[in-house]
Order: sequence, then C-alpha cells, then structure tokens
Amino acid sequence: MTVVVPTVTRPPASPSLPPSTVTPSQTSTPEETETPEPTLEIPTETPLGPTPQTGVHYRLAPWSADAANALIETLRAYPDGLEYFDRGYHDSGYYSAAVYAAEAQAQALAQFPQSHWAESWTWDQAYRRALVGGPIGVDLYGQLIGAGLNAGETDLAHLPAWFDAHGPETYLRLEIIAPPEPADPALGSLVAITDGGSAGFLWIAGLPETVTVHPLHSSSDFGFSSADSAAAEWRDVTGDGRPEILTSHIFVPGSLDALTTHFDIFEISGSAPRRLAFDPELPLSHGRTLTVLSDGGPRLQFRFVFDSFSCPFVYTQTYRWTGKGFTLESTEYPDADTIQATSDATCVDILVGVLVKDLHDGDRDVLPSLKRLLSAWPYSNEMWWPNEDGAADVRDRARFLIGLGLGLLSRSEDARAEIESMVLTPVVPESRWVAPGRAFLEAYQDDGDLAQACLQSGVCADLLQPKDLALIAARSGRPPAEILPALGLRVVAHGSIDLTGDGQPEDWAAVENGNSGTILFGFLKTLAPEVAVVLAYTASEGPRTVRVETVEPGHSVLIYDRDDGPVYQTLIWKDGELTLTYACTGLEHRVRSGYATLLEGGSAQAVLADLRGLESDLDERCRSPWDQRAYLIPRWLFVTALSAEWAQEPEEAAILYVRLWREFPNSAYALAARARLEPVP
Repeated sequence: MTVVVPTVTRPPASPSLPPSTVTPSQTSTPEETETPEPTLEIPTETPLGPTPQTGVHYRLAPWSADAANALIETLRAYPDGLEYFDRGYHDSGYYSAAVYAAEAQAQALAQFPQSHWAESWTWDQAYRRALVGGPIGVDLYGQLIGAGLNAGETDLAHLPAWFDAHGPETYLRLEIIAPPEPADPALGSLVAITDGGSAGFLWIAGLPETVTVHPLHSSSDFGFSSADSAAAEWRDVTGDGRPEILTSHIFVPGSLDALTTHFDIFEISGSAPRRLAFDPELPLSHGRTLTVLSDGGPRLQFRFVFDSFSCPFVYTQTYRWTGKGFTLESTEYPDADTIQATSDATCVDILVGVLVKDLHDGDRDVLPSLKRLLSAWPYSNEMWWPNEDGAADVRDRARFLIGLGLGLLSRSEDARAEIESMVLTPVVPESRWVAPGRAFLEAYQDDGDLAQACLQSGVCADLLQPKDLALIAARSGRPPAEILPALGLRVVAHGSIDLTGDGQPEDWAAVENGNSGTILFGFLKTLAPEVAVVLAYTASEGPRTVRVETVEPGHSVLIYDRDDGPVYQTLIWKDGELTLTYACTGLEHRVRSGYATLLEGGSAQAVLADLRGLESDLDERCRSPWDQRAYLIPRWLFVTALSAEWAQEPEEAAILYVRLWREFPNSAYALAARARLEPVP
C-alpha cells in the first residue's frame, strides 16, 4: 500500500503571512544546520523597539513563568513584523524566524517545568521547530507521542485524534501508514506528521507495552518554505521477504523547474529502523518524476524523468543490494532511436550536451551512454560547448574528452583506443582535433604519462576541470608549483605542510578555478602505490593571498585574504578524507553547545568561562562571503548573558543584555534582552 501526502495549498502560520515570493531575495536564516546557510541580520529602517535610555542604569528584572510566557508571545509574533523583503524567497525567512519563540520556550521549560504553561510551551515548541524545518521538530514530536502512549493517554487507534486535540492551532495532522498487508501492531507502526505538503516520519515500536519512537530522519524533514509534497510506502527492496520503508520528500529550493526529491530507505530490523546506505550516495533527483522499480530481488532501479528544453528524458540507475547497502551498478540513458521516435531530433543533441557537460564536470559514469549516442549525434546544437563555434568537428572534441575521461579512470588502453579512433577516423578531414590527438598519443602510455601528454597536446586545459588537471599533476610526480602552471592553471599560492598529522609534509597549492573568481585548494599525498590528490573549493573573490597554518595533527586552518578582511576555513583530515568548513562553524558550535548545556542543567559557570572573550574570534573568523557576524554576535551575547544570569553573575548579565539591546536593536535577541531588564530606581 502506498500513502502519498498530496500537494495542497498550505495555510499560513499566521493570518498576515503573505503569498510566496516569486523572485529571489536575501534570507535571514537563524537556525543552525550542518552546512550553515548565509545568515543576515534583519535590516529594518527603524529599531523594533526603543533602545536603552542614555544615563539610565539597568539591572536584571524579576523573572517568572508569566514573564517568560509574555516574552514567548512576543517572539511568536516576531515573524509577522518582518518586512516583505525579509520574509525571503518562498517565505523562508518567515519560517526560519520561528526559532526564536522555540528557543524561548525551551528556556522557560528548563526554568519552570511545573508551570501551568508547560504543556502549551512543549507542544508549541515542537510546532515552531517544524516551521523552521530539520530534525529537531521530528524529535520533539516523537518525544510527545512516546510520552502520551506510555502514559496511557491514548493508543494507536486513537492517536490521530489525540494529536489533533493537543495541537488545535497548528495545521499539522497525524496519519498512520499501514503496511501492505495486515501485520502484528506489536512489531511497530509508521506514522507521518504532515501539513499536506511537508512531513516528518516516525516509527513507533514496542506497542502496546513500553513504547519507543524512532524518527526516520531525512535532510528535508518538514521544510515548510520549500516543500512540495512527501510520501512513504512499504516495499521489499532487499529480497528478504520483509518490506522496507521508503520515504521521499519533494521540495522546491528555487523556482518550480528545480523541483527536487530526497529519497531514503529504512530497514525495520527488530524494533529499531536502520537507514540503508547507497554507494555512491544516492543523488538528489532533479525532475518531476521518480519511480522506484524493484521485483523484491537484489537490485533496485530508479527511473528519473526530467525535462530539458522541452525534451523529456527518461533514464535509469540500477543499484545492487550487497547485504549491507546498495552499490551503483549502472546508469542507462535512452538511445538515439528512442529519443528521435518520441521527440524532435535535436533532443539527441541536447542529451549529448548534458552528458558531455557531466563528463566535463567529472562524472565518469556517463561514458558508456555518451559513446553510444555519439554515433548518431547530428552535432547541430553547439549550446553546451564552451568556446566553440558549432563547427562540424565538435564531435571529435567529445571523443577526445571521452579518451581523457578513460585515462583519468586509469583505463589507459581504452583511452588510447578512443583517441586513436578519433585520429584515424575524424568526423571531417579538416578536424582540428587530429593534430592534438597525435601529439597526445606520442607521449601517453599509462597514468604517469598523462601530464606530459596533456602538455604536448596543449588542449587539456580547455577540456578538463581544474580538479582533474590537479589529479593529472599529482600522478606526474612533479612539484605542483611546477606542473600546474604548465597545465594551464594559475597558482595563487603553494607550499608544504603536514596536513594529515603523520609527520610527513604534503605539498599544497591553491589555484584559480577558471573564470569563476574562486580558488581551488588541494594537497597531494603519496599513498603507495599511487599519489592521491584531495581537493576542496573555497569561495574567495578579488585580490587575495592564501596561507595554511597547522593547529594540531590533522587539523589546519586555511586563510585567504579578501579586500574586506581575512576569511578562515578549517581543514580536518580524518579516515583518509579531507573536510573543509568555515572556521566560524566551530565557533558557532561552541555557542550552540553552551546553550544546550544550559538547557540540560549543566554548569552555567563552565559555559560562561568558555564563552567569555569569544567575540574577537567571532568578529575575525566569521567573515565569509555571507558574513555571519551580524547574527552570531547577537546570539553569542545572548547566550553569554544567559549563562551569566544562571551562574549568579547578575551584573555581568545585565551589562551584556544592555549591550545586546543597544548595539543590535533589530535582532530578535534584543527583545529577549529587553524583557530581562529593568531600570535601577
């Protein structure tokens, strides 16, 4: 049985919520994510309220459950005061601003758990977190449902009605998604919490005794601002005779032509679900249709449909079940005859262009399909070919690129055969790719020859991305500062440093990434029997210098200078992989962790000691293309002030609250600061 949550017009979270915008705009995104989005202070022409009076001293005001509830009501209304521009694309800024009321409710519950307001705070906090989107809302609803079932307030049959009774002001409802055939409810039940377009899914186990609720997390849980629809179904995709849970979230991160699907599979093993892994990770599906085909055997096939310039292409990806996860076995695109039988002949050109672009971007999986399509390619459409004039020999360019792709896969014999075929049988006698092909073949026998062959042909820089040229440079065994410029890359900076913490320095280099104005950073490390290159993109623009500093083994900092100051990124080498994040992420994590420690009853003194003096680092290291300081410094001020308040340091807390109120009057945190202060008589 398949239960699909239909797409509906979502009611507003408040009566004044405007229709979704149709043009991009800046968005205030206060909620934390693993990959931080740009966060901006909400710009308004006038402060949200009066600033502290000059010459007046302030102290902490008495705090009570009623005072906390009054602040919560103020922050619940805060999103309604946002200007149209600040509500953001698809009202993302509006929904994100719900986090402030949710945080205030969490603080109130920590201080006044026995208040008569506690139940309403708890339920509304879950709803506010759902408005923001992400896993926290699903977790909170799971805790509420588990508590209700274990307390005997409801049972599975009456769970939807019980849920409705506790959330009358929300647009969410609870649905039970039955398995394909009658099953013992003691094994567990699948439920969806949905508003008709967005959803979070939960697995309830242990019925009817002690109940445990397991969230089935996706990267797009809820997500009111961009959700289009959500679905869940039961299907045996591993061939073991037991159905798994398949969930999908369809959302619109941009315009409607960017409709995207996130898909997950959960195996119900015993009482706890387990997310099944994909290798490589199952990509987001771009397109309006995703069909999962499986006969209950060891293979799982995904059929994707996407429209490109009014050419509907259907392609399939087949994953093989290994017993632990799914491994990609093949990707199949339609052949030329199929395309021409169902659409205009130029659609062949467009699909070839799509595949060539994918190959140019480093996707080697398109090689088999691209080779099949090339034989029937009319090469009349040049729109996908950078720096090309649509000449008849453009197909030979694709054949050369296929050869390079095979070479980068270490398939040297196949690579030579592909380029030899192009040289011997060009599309037209005057093909411009014959001479470079001959020069390439004179130098190329195996991986170690790729760099020299590219130098002799002189065309690799036009055909490959910088990351592929860096891989070729790594295989050459020559210093990156010497070989990268020869391959056509401008080296911005280079050096040697022990990035991996093994006591042996590695070469590193930063190069310009084509004409995009960004920097591509990478380092080379000898890993017998080959040389590995690890790459990471940065986002620097304009004149800059680049340097790398080691903090501790396996942990370094990449610093590049922009006109408006330095930008810091953190480089972590762990388990053979390089992770690169903005250094600000670590600082934000300290603020977030300190806040969580306070709410969990941890030492306020320890949190205060950790957060004191963090401002200079926030100001310096949170510079980025999106400059997060305008949000993070007010947040730091508030959490530090709260920790001082709870650590019985009232004078320090009052000073920080007043400063927050005065310097950031348009921040929602200023509303919380004002509520905690009163003038000294």
